[in-house]
Amino acid sequence: MIKTRWRDQYVYRLGAAWAVNRTVTLRGGYSYATNPIRASGALVTFPAYGFHTLTAGGTVKFGDSWDVSLALERAFQRTVSVGASQVDSFHANSRESHDQISVYLQVGRRF
Repeated sequence: MIKTRWRDQYVYRLGAAWAVNRTVTLRGGYSYATNPIRASGALVTFPAYGFHTLTAGGTVKFGDSWDVSLALERAFQRTVSVGASQVDSFHANSRESHDQISVYLQVGRRF
């Protein structure tokens, strides 16, 4: 029986938006998420570690109905060292790292 011993995850966020004018809005933010799993339950295929993340983006409005938003998110590298794995022997005595860059593009229309 696998016991990953999940814990509650807490996510702390701070962000700001600045309306440059009636058409353009810029946004930025920082997020920190705690680690919901202990190292012994870590999986290479499921890196649910806590992260420090920075985001930046903005929205441009086109008339009264359309807008386009673009955002960039950077989750910085986090490494978990696993000693005796409770998942399987493949993960025992391993180091697992994860980082991520995400780009979001959204087109919106208001009715």
